[in-house]
Amino acid sequence: MGTVTVTTGTNQYGEFVVDGGLKVDDLFMRSALPAQSVGSTFTRIAGFMHYAFGYALVPRNAADLTAGQVVAPTTLPITSIQDMSAADHPAVGTLVHVVDAIVTGVVPGTAGVKGFTMQQGTGAYSGIYVYVPTSFDPGTLAMGDKVTLDGSYTEYNGLSEITLTAALTNSGAGTLPVPEALTDPTLFAGAGAEM
Repeated sequence: MGTVTVTTGTNQYGEFVVDGGLKVDDLFMRSALPAQSVGSTFTRIAGFMHYAFGYALVPRNAADLTAGQVVAPTTLPITSIQDMSAADHPAVGTLVHVVDAIVTGVVPGTAGVKGFTMQQGTGAYSGIYVYVPTSFDPGTLAMGDKVTLDGSYTEYNGLSEITLTAALTNSGAGTLPVPEALTDPTLFAGAGAEM
């Protein structure tokens, strides 16, 4: 296939979509296929068609892919990622770079960390969940750690999250945000986007 543009960035399953709605799956290249952001291009993609929850092109190895223009992750605060009315709110699938966020909770998995929550500052839209695919090992994380990471912005079951797409940097102990008292019961009524 000739030059194509990524129209939907890498999701939590290592898949991305290119022109024409063709899904590309990292089935044989777990961790070796870098995350793709909307707008990146490939001058060549080869592989075979595979069916799993829809048809997908599956590159066999790195020789099946020739990258064109690579779109670098966009540095954004968590509030811009969470708040859909923010002027710099990214499109779903955009690779984002988040700097100096504080880990506020860790979700253990069967083989390490499954995910974690992180926060920058306080107030509405200041926190977000980070999903950690099994192909990544974020190392030891604890509440209060200060982290910098790259990931793909996704909406999962109606909630904003980041899927980790590269190794994160753990700068060690930071300061946990002070818990905020929620006095408005309407904040609990919806999807909880402001919590």
